[in-house]
Amino acid sequence: MKTYNSSQLFDYPWEYVTAANWRKYPNEMSTHVVGVDILRQEYIPDRDVLVTERLITCKQPIPSWLSYIVGSADTSYVREVSVIDRNEKTLIMRSVNLTMQNLLKVRETVTYSPDLSNPNSKTKFNQVAEITSGYGWSGVRGKIEDWAVERFGQNASKGKLGFESVLQLGLALSEVSGAFDKITDKATQLIDNVNVMTLKFVKELEDKSEDIKSTLSEDTTKILKEISQCNVFRDANSISFDLLNEINHKTNQSLRDLNEKTREIMEEVNSLTHSWLENENIKNSNDEKITSKTINEVNIKTRQIVEELNGKTSLILLEMNQTTNKVFKALDEKTNELFLSNSDLIANSPLEPSVGFVEQMKSMALQFWNGN
Repeated sequence: MKTYNSSQLFDYPWEYVTAANWRKYPNEMSTHVVGVDILRQEYIPDRDVLVTERLITCKQPIPSWLSYIVGSADTSYVREVSVIDRNEKTLIMRSVNLTMQNLLKVRETVTYSPDLSNPNSKTKFNQVAEITSGYGWSGVRGKIEDWAVERFGQNASKGKLGFESVLQLGLALSEVSGAFDKITDKATQLIDNVNVMTLKFVKELEDKSEDIKSTLSEDTTKILKEISQCNVFRDANSISFDLLNEINHKTNQSLRDLNEKTREIMEEVNSLTHSWLENENIKNSNDEKITSKTINEVNIKTRQIVEELNGKTSLILLEMNQTTNKVFKALDEKTNELFLSNSDLIANSPLEPSVGFVEQMKSMALQFWNGN
């Protein structure tokens, strides 16, 4: 019987190492391990212990002299039983070969435990393998055991290097994940702020629209009232002209306020977005890819918000247009009705207005909408 012993110190906490153990294969060094299958897994809650049984498949060529004994088979199977004890902070893995047991038996025990001198940041690795051959006479057995110890040592060295790469990769992924979470949180906060400002802007836009419609309605009612009360339209032209001028002025001012508010809101959104992007510090290429993806998402969300704002503004302006058209149509009908009902008085009136009242109103309406 020959024995192989090895130990190593990993610069990672025990919890991290034991968690990474389940991701050990495949790795770029241990290419001889081609498959790992879980056969059984049991958790013992009262002891806080997890027991796992796995089948490990290996594929590796054997020397020509050994092929005369066992044939040319290069695939072998290993049964492994591991026990994780979280109370004791130990991971013990025991394995035995299932292939070529008539030629040799390899019993391996691996232990992971916190390093006594630095238990919170380092993990101690111990490996012991007992290799026994029962084939042929002592000279043949010795040669088989020597070969097995050499091959086992080579694979063990590759396994430790491969596991170290898995540990480093896991740490890098953890850092990237943390950076991504940080960026995602900031992007989410930015989008939430944009949404809040958008809702506020839409509400102000709707309120402004209602104010404009209310102003138009009140002034129209005032026009109709004064027209109906005037003395045979003696002052109709001057009244309508002054009031329509007032409508034009108020509506223009309201729309200017509306456009100014839209510009202020969008400038605030753009400033917030650019400020966040300028303050974000990209540390490595992985962060750049993640940040680019997040920036893309922010840009898409912002474009959607701008499109929604434009659509909302267009709908409100269309509604205002339709409302004003209705107002002027009502004015037109009411004026025609008043002219017709008082045609005799108008015919006998000394007034000879140079421009008809209805034509003035239509001209003012056209001037208003062409100007906005």
